[in-house]
Amino acid sequence: MKIEKISPDQYEEFIKKNDLGYLFLQMPAYASLYNRFILAGLDDSNSISHAIIIEPRSAMRFWKYAYSASGYLSADRTKDHVFLRSVSQWLKQNGFILWRIESSIEIKEYDKTGAEVDDGFNNHSHLETMQEEGFIWHEIPRGIHTEYQNTWESVVELKPNVIHDRQGYIGKLQKNKTNYDFEYLLTTMGGSSRKYMRKAERDGFSLIVKKPSEMSEQDWKIVEEMIEKSGDFQGFDASDGGKRRELAETSENNCYLVMLLNKEGNVVYGGYWYYTNMEMLCYLGGMNRGAAKYNLASFIHTNMYKRALEMGLEQYNYGGISGYFDKTGEGYGCYQFKRELGAKVIRSFGVFDQPLSATGRLFEKKISQE
Repeated sequence: MKIEKISPDQYEEFIKKNDLGYLFLQMPAYASLYNRFILAGLDDSNSISHAIIIEPRSAMRFWKYAYSASGYLSADRTKDHVFLRSVSQWLKQNGFILWRIESSIEIKEYDKTGAEVDDGFNNHSHLETMQEEGFIWHEIPRGIHTEYQNTWESVVELKPNVIHDRQGYIGKLQKNKTNYDFEYLLTTMGGSSRKYMRKAERDGFSLIVKKPSEMSEQDWKIVEEMIEKSGDFQGFDASDGGKRRELAETSENNCYLVMLLNKEGNVVYGGYWYYTNMEMLCYLGGMNRGAAKYNLASFIHTNMYKRALEMGLEQYNYGGISGYFDKTGEGYGCYQFKRELGAKVIRSFGVFDQPLSATGRLFEKKISQE
């Protein structure tokens, strides 16, 4: 298989031509930032069958390694192993000592409780393929640390059985399926979530949704102030406001800025949402502490459910959870909150490393212990 660099426009054309779904970190806009580039695999007819975003990163001061978030897009699963092998050769020839892929392929099928589904899919064969190609799987620990929360996620299905029917692979869009109606989604939520949603409506809260190009400087300031204050209170790093804005403005066709107003017209919440052709992702937000007593999350999310349904999307992604599903486990409250809003559990493979040289093998041991 021939490997070539392609432009974000060619990448987007490949996605559209093959009706492929893609995730937040597979957006064409994401590929255009920070020296990232896209490698494509060309079949015998010189048509693109696979594509992946590569981010060059520094390794031990003098070297570089390749990092790929969310893995590759494939229009021909039978040639996945050929694509992996061909990209590995290309990276090695171009001076990379290691290739790290954070795979979005799901390991097994899980239900809302985090239990394995009887007769659900099992993608152990993908692990075997990766190992045959020289990749080492680093199973991510469960836990509340951000770096652990890139494998277990909470997702709301917006069409019937989309998680089961895709069998753990982000492939062709399921256009033959009709979206659920909003009232049905409400029945998948817990009673308290519905109650707080209705209460927020009665109390006069309203949501404003803008594209990045519609934001005023004051809007940006308000959203970032909300996130920074929430970061100080909840203990997460909210210092990358400039990068957040840069990504949002680059992702004009994949980003919404969301602000929640109380009945007096004051902003009490601000956040970033991203969407692709298959999912909407709640990326990051912050709330005025004084408004927390109103339990406004269900009002915000259900309004965004409506927008995602109108767009014909397949799922609504709440992002990472700890992977613990009993009340004594750390991070259980976050998981339970998302479950109450109708979310199911998915689990992807996460990190695979492939050393491409003797130096790469040393580096793999180093970063696998970090």
